[in-house]
Amino acid sequence: MNMVREKGDWNGKSFFRYFRLNFRNATLLWLFLLLFAVLLAADLWLLRSASGSLHRVLLLSTVLGWVLWFSVTLWAFPLSSHFESGMMQTLKNALLLSISSLPRTLVMSLLWLFPLGLLFFSPALFYRIVILFPVLLWGCTAYLCAKILVNPLSPYLEDPPPPSPHEE
Repeated sequence: MNMVREKGDWNGKSFFRYFRLNFRNATLLWLFLLLFAVLLAADLWLLRSASGSLHRVLLLSTVLGWVLWFSVTLWAFPLSSHFESGMMQTLKNALLLSISSLPRTLVMSLLWLFPLGLLFFSPALFYRIVILFPVLLWGCTAYLCAKILVNPLSPYLEDPPPPSPHEE
């Protein structure tokens, strides 16, 4: 986000400093979101052999749960890294932003789901370029998503603090 806003540092030292500062909150957030993902996956697994109209309603509600989970996840981690609020407040804000900025949420979803689409529509190409994903795809996707996020979040973002003297 600092790189997109052209503020502060975005070198390796700053990355590890921010990583250390956000590790605890991001890990708790990820574990909480992982729990819901496991519950949604269990729902799909249990629904695989069911049939009837109730099955359709339950399947639709599970799919909507996945859509909400993914939308909230897209916004939760940037919010967690830039704002000091509790986990439930972060999730609430992520939900509100994912709905109020729906076009941005859809674009970010398409960016992150691109590898799955590539795997589905062109497995041969997917397997040829999978080695590039960590460097190019994930890094470029994160950068593009930061460009998408910066506009709705910019009124609330402060300039990053200058590095402390002992880090220079």
